[in-house]
Amino acid sequence: MTKFLMVDPACYSVAWEINPYMVGNVGRVDQSVARRQWLNLRSSLTEAGAAVETVSAPNDMPDAVFAANGGYWERGHFLLSRFARGERQPEERLWHTVATTRGDWVMDPWEWSNDSFEGAGDALADSAQGRFNLYMGYGQRTTASAARVLDDFTKRRVVALKLVDPRFYHLDLAVLPLSGGHVLVYPPALDSESYRVLRDCVGKEWIVEVSEEDALGFALNAVEVGKCLFANGFSKELYAILSGLGYLPVAVPMSEFMLAGGGCRCLVLSIDD
Repeated sequence: MTKFLMVDPACYSVAWEINPYMVGNVGRVDQSVARRQWLNLRSSLTEAGAAVETVSAPNDMPDAVFAANGGYWERGHFLLSRFARGERQPEERLWHTVATTRGDWVMDPWEWSNDSFEGAGDALADSAQGRFNLYMGYGQRTTASAARVLDDFTKRRVVALKLVDPRFYHLDLAVLPLSGGHVLVYPPALDSESYRVLRDCVGKEWIVEVSEEDALGFALNAVEVGKCLFANGFSKELYAILSGLGYLPVAVPMSEFMLAGGGCRCLVLSIDD
């Protein structure tokens, strides 16, 4: 069964400006709308067949609602994040507690290094079509050297991809591997060599390039459950492409969370067995 962790949005606000989306949005979140959108996402996931566990975070961790950044989970093991920005570093304690309470084995290798790693926001697994890849975004929040730790932790082939546009500060805003084998990507978010590497290791016939409109509309920040693909929205063109490939795109509005630079995938941490 597909399983996710989500953080109750009572803690959520835009309290600072640490990415381009937050600029000018401090204090602008409508809490009641944010809660309705969060509940809509949770119910959409459960109705599609996923199991969702909810945890709480204190009000001094307003970005903790973006659960994907807390770490990377695989096979009962949890690789704790080390946040690049001081504003989010208190969340490391929260996620250590969450993981240990669940009984997961926790790996925290960062104490004696200068590496940063921002969890499933920058680490995307791809096991489709016989692949055993882990795409790791670096250059904005996660450091390139974190690939060594991920390689040891996952035993997957770690494919490091450099993010060059500050609007796509995590990889899950720019790349989306799907269970059917297709990988959606907004190429300008990556440097040219990284895009070439991605295309070569996936196979160009499996690459689906999306427009800037869809990328900035957080269409790539999507959650897949079965054939359903939940995201803030899709252009008519992308909706038609995905439908033609056998997926079911479902719009789940995320306007309040987009004020902080997050969408559907940012709000969930996969703990899928």
